[in-house]
Amino acid sequence: MRQAWLFSLGCVLCLSLVLGCVSKAKAKRDAQAAFIAGQHEATRRAQTAVQGPSVTINGPVNTPILPWTEDLTLAKAIVQAEYTASGEPAEVFLVRSGRAFRLELQQLFSGHDVPLQPGDIIQLNANPVRATPTR
Repeated sequence: MRQAWLFSLGCVLCLSLVLGCVSKAKAKRDAQAAFIAGQHEATRRAQTAVQGPSVTINGPVNTPILPWTEDLTLAKAIVQAEYTASGEPAEVFLVRSGRAFRLELQQLFSGHDVPLQPGDIIQLNANPVRATPTR
């Protein structure tokens, strides 16, 4: 009787371990879904703080919520938000209608600016500060 109970307990533990494993692809999808959910919550809060349509910029900026205007572009938004990190951003993402898009900075620097829409969220990831090695 006791052996059957231990065997059952062992089967339950093994099954829970197997079911608890997550593939890299699923972990990546879950992380992206959590990121987008966080962006939606940030947008919701931002829109209640600003009257009218707005754009949210997450990252090293002084003004993370900007009122949207018809001529607002990514470059203008970064300038208006007062980007504070030294150097250019390492990554820029645009979250629009629940979908995240990685934007290439080289296109922006070559004059291909991106028009923004009300509710857009910009995620600016700054380059990490590298410590100067000591001798």
